[in-house]
Amino acid sequence: MRKIMLLLLLALTTGLAAQNTDYLVTQNGMGLLKLGMKKAELEKVLGKKIQLKNLLEKDGYSDTIKVKYKNIDVLVYLEKSWLADDSYELVLSGIRTSSPLCKTARGIGIGTDKLKIVNAYENSNVYIWPDYEDETYTRRSKTKSVITIFNDDEANSLTFYLLNKKVVAIEITYGMTGD
Repeated sequence: MRKIMLLLLLALTTGLAAQNTDYLVTQNGMGLLKLGMKKAELEKVLGKKIQLKNLLEKDGYSDTIKVKYKNIDVLVYLEKSWLADDSYELVLSGIRTSSPLCKTARGIGIGTDKLKIVNAYENSNVYIWPDYEDETYTRRSKTKSVITIFNDDEANSLTFYLLNKKVVAIEITYGMTGD
């Protein structure tokens, strides 16, 4: 009986550990979604074809698409990565989520307080600014703010969107710099 319980406990903890990495947010991506992965790889991970809009047009550069990843809603950003003057491939350039299942290795997730983010990333480049209430960027918000994290090891950025000093969305973007 003890052996069965031990095996059951081992199987349960192994399964939970695997699930936790599905939603782990890093500056390189989230779970199996990795920045820079090609459209075909992304479709394989998602288990479905992605419908493009802007990228189908001659001058289209990027698309933002709402998808399901492991039963959570995620926005993915695809863009053209030029190989030569006349050829390109479509790559994953960003991910945004509001799921409470998603957290960074430092424990930052939906609902986390602003000060905890600053303390968790005190050795990185941290940029904090108020968001805007309008699309013309003329009226600064008193309730919305943005925190973007850069570090010296990665060119990618990790951005937290806050409402009333609490995280409401997390975004990872490709190839941004903090300088």
